[in-house]
Amino acid sequence: MQSPADISAALFSLGNSPRAQQQQKNNKKQTTEDVLKFYQAAANLTTSPTLKIRAQLNQLSLLIETKQLAQVQALLPEIKAQLPKLPPNQTAVHARINLAQSLMKLPTPEMKEAAEQLSQAVGLAKRIGDQRAEAYVLGNLAALYEQTGQLSNAKELTNQALVLAQTI
Repeated sequence: MQSPADISAALFSLGNSPRAQQQQKNNKKQTTEDVLKFYQAAANLTTSPTLKIRAQLNQLSLLIETKQLAQVQALLPEIKAQLPKLPPNQTAVHARINLAQSLMKLPTPEMKEAAEQLSQAVGLAKRIGDQRAEAYVLGNLAALYEQTGQLSNAKELTNQALVLAQTI
């Protein structure tokens, strides 16, 4: 008999496989619906906060790509509530980056919220001593500033990210 954790991990993988194929072939609405169902089931079944947030973030990204904005707005509060429950590690840093990237892709980008998520990710990366993740976050924050027309801040953050990355 399989555990809910094993079933959830399998569902997460089942969601990722057709999604990758869909991106390559750019095919069928049915595949998108199936992938969303796999991610939803994975998030619902797992007891792992890490797998739950990964499934929800993948679901959010796909919902944004397919312009299912009502579902995006329903899922966002749930994701935001899950982030503080993650242990302070690289996965938590990347979850905040992933959320920020998704927020920046919305038809009406939520730049303030994206900046807050990236700011928290920088602090977390510093706290856990992960310079690679810190450089990655700074690069994403630079992209956000560039997207909002704050070019001098974007350039400064890009330089900081480069300097940090070169010391690794």
